[in-house]
Amino acid sequence: MSDLPFFSGGGTGGGGGTGVTSYDALTNKPVTNLSGSPIIISTLDTGVYNIDGTWAMTSDDLARETLKDDLFYVSNKNGKCKLTRICAGEIQTFTVPTSGSAANIEVSTVATTNDIIAQLVGDF
Repeated sequence: MSDLPFFSGGGTGGGGGTGVTSYDALTNKPVTNLSGSPIIISTLDTGVYNIDGTWAMTSDDLARETLKDDLFYVSNKNGKCKLTRICAGEIQTFTVPTSGSAANIEVSTVATTNDIIAQLVGDF
């Protein structure tokens, strides 16, 4: 076993055998890192993003703060931009028509099991 390389492909950095050690330099990233203020979600391609800075659904929407580890799942197809934002303790969804404005944004929060039980049963 000792003569087998730890990473397949002959590389040493886990970047598909090319020796890449920077995540942003990988060619097949599962999450794309973006920086800016604000990043306009409706202009992004379908994909998964981590945003450093602020973000807005449309260019006329208010800029929202983001935490470093928030994940943004974006789907831009069939005339709609859909966003699922996952952050610690909360999942939110946003939808806006492709050519829509801030007035067209629909926002929802995904409830946890504890949230549902609290609403059905209440506190004792």
